[in-house]
Amino acid sequence: MTRQVNVDLKGLRCYAEHMDQPPLGDLLRDLREQQGHTLRQAARALKVDAAHLSRVERGAKPASSAVLERASSYYSVPQELLALSRGVVPEDIIALLQRHPDLLDELRDRYGS
Repeated sequence: MTRQVNVDLKGLRCYAEHMDQPPLGDLLRDLREQQGHTLRQAARALKVDAAHLSRVERGAKPASSAVLERASSYYSVPQELLALSRGVVPEDIIALLQRHPDLLDELRDRYGS
């Protein structure tokens, strides 16, 4: 089953259909498939071996920060979306939430927990 990943045209809002962020490998595969790229095409554009990209998409290997930077550009998605799929929250967001903890409840109320 392929998850539909929605990204607005300006890249301002990214979310998974079921409100849960897919793991990085699933997200990379979904983006590749939705854009109609083969594994070999994507690997060539990302400057990695197709076998390596396949292992990254399956979650068997981690992706380097350089590959994620190229993937962000290639798939036209914010780097933060890829980082969130790895469980990494941008430092500025952490700082905002630490300064305004009331936003946590507001976000949960607005978008669900």
